[in-house]
Amino acid sequence: MSDTIETDATFPALSPDPESIVAGVSAAARALADHADDIGMAARRICVELKDLTTSATVRRILFHIAVAEGSSLRSRFVADHLSTHGHPRLARLLTDHAIASGAKPWQRRRLEPLLNELPHQDSGAGVRETFDLTVTAEGGVSLAGTGGSSPIEFGGGTETPWFQTLIRRLDDRPDGIHHDVVRIRTQSTVRAQDALDSVLERLAILPVVSAVVTESTDAALSISERLGRPLLERSRTLLLAPNRSGENVIVSVRGSELLDAGPTADLVLPEPKTSQPWPLRSGWKPSSAHRQ
Repeated sequence: MSDTIETDATFPALSPDPESIVAGVSAAARALADHADDIGMAARRICVELKDLTTSATVRRILFHIAVAEGSSLRSRFVADHLSTHGHPRLARLLTDHAIASGAKPWQRRRLEPLLNELPHQDSGAGVRETFDLTVTAEGGVSLAGTGGSSPIEFGGGTETPWFQTLIRRLDDRPDGIHHDVVRIRTQSTVRAQDALDSVLERLAILPVVSAVVTESTDAALSISERLGRPLLERSRTLLLAPNRSGENVIVSVRGSELLDAGPTADLVLPEPKTSQPWPLRSGWKPSSAHRQ
């Protein structure tokens, strides 16, 4: 794909309905899964699916993060230009230095260089991290706290599940920025639960969140890691946790990599909404303020 075609594209400023946003994010999640071994192709497909949905804060954050993950100046130029021309210059500013560092044509530099004068966003969300609670039952039902009963999930199907719709809506209330919010997932060790968790993480992989999966035991955590595989755990930014002999949850895997000498999660801070206190994964868990995801 040529640089000119990619960056010079213009799109109408639309105000899509919430269903269109959910459908677009779901399509982007499928694109990421389908092209998991080719981040360049995945990024192009994700941008195609989401380019007309930038009224959504969630979509803007997805576009920003996929540009960073893909890493090319071409992708940064496209996303920075698109965000800027659709009324979000401060988020676009964070990509501009890389966007014009190499390969930019003179007319592209003229479009993007004014963004260098933009001040950093006052509320980038970097220090305000929201936590969402998701439960996967032994039967494979999935529910988000506050949305009622569980609902079976089928990734790639035509009907979106209530938990995913609600999570996107809640994320849309979050500020633009470079941060990741946190989805804490409590799951069982049954086959149906692990199949459902596979589908859940495929969806969460596209969202600007970190997945913290709380399991019943170390064996259960390692079984999930082996069953789901490192590629999915990597792209969904998944932490696997299990209780130790003292009843405290410890991290046993980060993005599919096992921690052989895992200790208490004392360096993991995942604050509760609108408070300065970290959320406990289990009673007695008291993390410090040393780590930032």
